[in-house]
Amino acid sequence: MDHGVFYFNPRTRQFKNYDKEHGFPSNKLNYIYKDRKGNFWFLTKDAGAIRFDGKNFHQFSGPKNKLVCGVTCMFDDDKGNFWFGTPSDGILVIKPGKGVIKHLTQADGLGGDNIFILAQDPEGYVWIGNKRGLDRFNPKDSTLKHYGFADGFLCLEPDQNVYLNDSEGHNWFGGIGGVTRYLPEYEDCVVIPPRIVLNKVNLYFGEKNIPQDHKLKYYNNHLTFYFTGLALREPQNVRYSFILKGFDKKWSPPTRNNSVTYSNLPPGHYTFLVRAQNAKGVWSEKPAAYSFEITPPFWMHWYFVFGVILFLIIIIYLIFRWRTRRIQKQNLLLEKKVRERTNELEKITENLKKAYSSLKESENKFRSLTETMSSAVFIYRGEKFVYVNHAFTVMAGYSTEELLNMKFWDLVHPDFKEMVRQRGLARQRGEQVPNRYEFKLVRKDGEERWVDFTAGRIEYDGFPAAIGTAFDITDRKMAEQAVKESELHLRTLINAMPDIVCFKDGQGRWIEANNFDLQLFEIENVPYKGKKDSELAQYSDFYRESFLACEASDEKAWQKGTISRGEEVIPRPDGTVKIFDVIKVPIFNDDGSRKGLVVIGRDITEKKKAEEALRTEKERLSAILSSIHEGVIATDEQYRILFMNDYARKITSNSETEVLNKNIRDMSFIQKSGCKEIDLNKIKNVIESGQPFHPDTYIPYTTADGRQLLIDAACSPILNPNGEKKISGVVITFRDVSEQKKLEEELFKARKLESLAILAGGLAHDFNNILTAIIGNLSLIKLRMAKTECPAKLFELVKKAEAASLRAQGLTQQLLTFSKGGAPIKKASTIQELILSTVEFTLRGSKVRYEVDLPDDLWPVEIDEGQISQVVNNLAINALQAMPDGGKLFVRAENITLDENAAPLAPGNYVRIFFQDTGSGIPADALSRIFDPYFTTKKKGSGLGLASSYSIIKKHGGNITVDSEVGKGTTFVFYLPASDKKLKKAEQEERQINQTIEFARILVMDDEDDILDLVKDILENIGFEVLEAHDGQEAINLYKQELNAGRNVDLVILDLTVRGGMGGKKTIKELRKINPEIPAIVSSGYSNAPIMANYREYGFNGVVAKPYKANELILAVQQLLGK
Repeated sequence: MDHGVFYFNPRTRQFKNYDKEHGFPSNKLNYIYKDRKGNFWFLTKDAGAIRFDGKNFHQFSGPKNKLVCGVTCMFDDDKGNFWFGTPSDGILVIKPGKGVIKHLTQADGLGGDNIFILAQDPEGYVWIGNKRGLDRFNPKDSTLKHYGFADGFLCLEPDQNVYLNDSEGHNWFGGIGGVTRYLPEYEDCVVIPPRIVLNKVNLYFGEKNIPQDHKLKYYNNHLTFYFTGLALREPQNVRYSFILKGFDKKWSPPTRNNSVTYSNLPPGHYTFLVRAQNAKGVWSEKPAAYSFEITPPFWMHWYFVFGVILFLIIIIYLIFRWRTRRIQKQNLLLEKKVRERTNELEKITENLKKAYSSLKESENKFRSLTETMSSAVFIYRGEKFVYVNHAFTVMAGYSTEELLNMKFWDLVHPDFKEMVRQRGLARQRGEQVPNRYEFKLVRKDGEERWVDFTAGRIEYDGFPAAIGTAFDITDRKMAEQAVKESELHLRTLINAMPDIVCFKDGQGRWIEANNFDLQLFEIENVPYKGKKDSELAQYSDFYRESFLACEASDEKAWQKGTISRGEEVIPRPDGTVKIFDVIKVPIFNDDGSRKGLVVIGRDITEKKKAEEALRTEKERLSAILSSIHEGVIATDEQYRILFMNDYARKITSNSETEVLNKNIRDMSFIQKSGCKEIDLNKIKNVIESGQPFHPDTYIPYTTADGRQLLIDAACSPILNPNGEKKISGVVITFRDVSEQKKLEEELFKARKLESLAILAGGLAHDFNNILTAIIGNLSLIKLRMAKTECPAKLFELVKKAEAASLRAQGLTQQLLTFSKGGAPIKKASTIQELILSTVEFTLRGSKVRYEVDLPDDLWPVEIDEGQISQVVNNLAINALQAMPDGGKLFVRAENITLDENAAPLAPGNYVRIFFQDTGSGIPADALSRIFDPYFTTKKKGSGLGLASSYSIIKKHGGNITVDSEVGKGTTFVFYLPASDKKLKKAEQEERQINQTIEFARILVMDDEDDILDLVKDILENIGFEVLEAHDGQEAINLYKQELNAGRNVDLVILDLTVRGGMGGKKTIKELRKINPEIPAIVSSGYSNAPIMANYREYGFNGVVAKPYKANELILAVQQLLGK
């Protein structure tokens, strides 16, 4: 059975299955391929090609790509095209976005349409394996070269996807019969063009001679040309192309046929040209030529046409003259009329004689043709024969005169006479009757003969008639009867066999089956012929799965293409099962299509039971030892190896046949261990003392492929099975603990980072609460100073203090992103000031100079300013560390619109930002891992800066790339989606804040008294009443108390995290139970917590991240109350 795809996770050492039940389109796989971009392709038998991009499966099939069924092999070229081989439709070349751009089949020169191998070598040649050998396709000039038995490819046919291009550039192909290596140096350097010879030209199958002047009558227009291409090498692979100038418009496609026939050629001048092509694709230098002319019939000559026209003119003239004289000479009218009529009759008689002569000539030609035919030809009109050829007289045994006096159905056997009579008469009446059928006729001597009869309706002497042909098929009928008798004997034989015997056609439909097979599946009374297994499954619920399994097994036999043998299990109604040894023989037509399938199965149930009983005990122990994830080696007392399980063979790179009965001291495991923890002396001591031995340290070991492992090994004695204390050998067990050691180190490192992240998150939260009080009070001071007259210098100092606090907010944002990497809280904003201030702050006091180019017309972007500031900071720090002795950092940004080809980004508008330094650069082998967590090229680096930057950009819907050259510098480029939201200017926000809103009562919950006081001052300053609570429970109680007193609470502001109490998440759930419509704002120092980015999903209507300014809080409150 097919089970889809299994993914093995080396870290968890577990398998995960992808099949139809788990979203994978197919359970039947042919091949797994990894393309140039790292995507995995799964080629299936019934669902086309499936691409896995690391996250999702994408089915690469459908009418546009034509991959609707099986795909056997594939590769992708350097132009981004994908080449797919199919089991019956040749090769499809698909360009993503455009569909099929090339379709190669047997008609294009391939050896076959069933593709087993499809690969491209370093020279650019495409190698194609099919049932007739190998083809080499050159994509540059679309030429094909075939390699078969004569070229040294001795395999019967290639095996599927068995291809290798080794380190020396040689191409290896595997197939039925062995392995073949292609050596291009043995290709012929000098190719001699073939010589083409025109052997002969036949007229009407050689029955007539061609005049020496090559001028043929119009009825001699059936010619056959025979030619030969002379090639000293591979003459069987010579192909021909020909053209008949004056008739053909272009040269014919290459063919191996060395003759061609042209029939019904119209009159004209012709030249036949033919050329030959050898196996190397070289054409003959000069084609063979033959010129001839087919003369037109006399009625197409100019003089005949002229004579007819002249005749008509004379008639018209005579009529005109006759009418003139009739007017002039009334008295001579009768005499002249008689004379003129006499002349006319003479001329008409002469013309009729000529016409009759032509008709007679055509009839003679017809008779000449039919009289030389081996098949019977006859014409009957009404009930009688009016013409019979010689072959018909021989077939019927009557003379021509006798047949012409007979009715056409008199010869027919009585069993068929009425049918032939009715059809013959109906055909002449123009009714629809079969044109071809078989019947028996009775010869004059009484012998009965079968004929294959064909007839058609014609006009004969102006009356409806029919023309027929007949072939004697008596011998064929006798052969068919013999076959039927042979089939009867064969059926008797196979019905006597106690085995399954079944014959199926190329579509899997049952043709014949013996009684044993029918009784086995209980379908003796079912019309099984012409039905597939899946259709027979509908007749029996019990055998439904068995029928479907048989159909799947048949398909495997078709796919294999050769005789297959296997075991199939058939359940029985009594609860037992029958096991059959089944042989399936697929039969193919000459063109490779399926013709039939022979299925033979023998009941081996009892044999299997006996075999199972014999090997159960041995397999139990072997299965246990093979299934454990430890190496096991057993020896006798002479240190000869008796057993080695799969894990041990894998570690030591030895096969079972290599090590059995081999002395343990010769084992590479003992020789390569690099230490003496386990050696022959230690093993000897175990045998002598009977005590197990376990080294105190792990053993370093180098595998055959160069991997460094740590081995934990032990050695134990094997006691004699007869109960004596004598030691009969030892068991050495060992396991690879390398991954375990690495996991322990990674776990220790992860725990340290987790502790640091928890500490960073806690510090950021507390620092944000402090900054909230600082920034909020500073902004409140600014609001109150704006309402009074105060020195401008004092206002500027407050503004600077606020700006410094906001920079501290950026540091806390970096701590939060490091601790949890949460979802961004986005808003539409410009990016110029953010980039400039962050770069200036990061590089201040360093030796690195910077140059920025940030146009004023950059599109706005929807970003979390704190997180994007962290990205800019990380990239600036990276440039600073790359230029310890100084250098220059170029920062620029631009607007860009991407189309659908800009993967992995979606089409749309973006802002692209460049960070280009003149530092030392990054080595090429490190570029692919530069964004991996914990990967760093610096001695003191954590490996988290670029990883977190990558994560932030991806969460913003953008992308980041890197390009570097050692010694010249590095360029980082990241994209941010442009926002179509309009930016709110400060004046707009100020007007919005100054809008008057009616009195509102607001409940504020926070565990920090400083923040409660700040919020109260801010909101009371604009006329609101504020209720304070220190935790969620207090807030709920206060809310209920206000409602009971008849006072509404118009808005609640809840802190997300409360030490030792109920936080905002749980509080809003309880408040919603009381009032589902209450407006609510969530606030937290963990500004990148998931609830802050997706606050609506948790029941909140707005969000304010700590620290915040007074106008930010006021704006959030007014937006909710204003609704």
